[in-house]
Amino acid sequence: MASNTREQSTRDSIQPVIALAEMAVRSASQMYDLQMSAIRALSETHVRTATAFGLPDWTAWFASGSEEGLRQAAIGTTEQVLSTSRRTSEAISRLGENLNELLRAQTGAATQQWQKVVEQFGAQATESLERFREITERQSERLMQETEARVEAIATVMQEEGAQHEMNGREAQKTNGSKGRSASREH
Repeated sequence: MASNTREQSTRDSIQPVIALAEMAVRSASQMYDLQMSAIRALSETHVRTATAFGLPDWTAWFASGSEEGLRQAAIGTTEQVLSTSRRTSEAISRLGENLNELLRAQTGAATQQWQKVVEQFGAQATESLERFREITERQSERLMQETEARVEAIATVMQEEGAQHEMNGREAQKTNGSKGRSASREH
């Protein structure tokens, strides 16, 4: 919608320029026509004056229509220039519209491409995070198993040491008890 408004404003801003150019060309053509008429009238006056002094009569040249042919050629050229400028303006306007459509299409294609890239990146990131989670869970499980195994090993060693101490303590009591008896027998 905004691009249509922009295109319309571009077209609207070009129209006054074209109208001004047409008016200038038409005015120049009319000025040329007026100047040619003035030159013809002045030349006819000069020729009549020259004829009065005995110079040849050139009024036939003006009557032959060569001036009219020149005037018609100027008018035809002016109309051709105006027509060409109108068609050029229309072609430029259409070119601008086509360029805007092309840009919109390319922008849409680029947007879709970026959307695909973002979606692929998101899928890859999700997959990577999932792999990381799986690896972390496996490592955590392995660490828990190793920790439990070490805790059990430590508990077993402590039980064995406790039992060893207990046995050493009993033996020491037995040894101390037998030394005490033998010491009391000696006294």
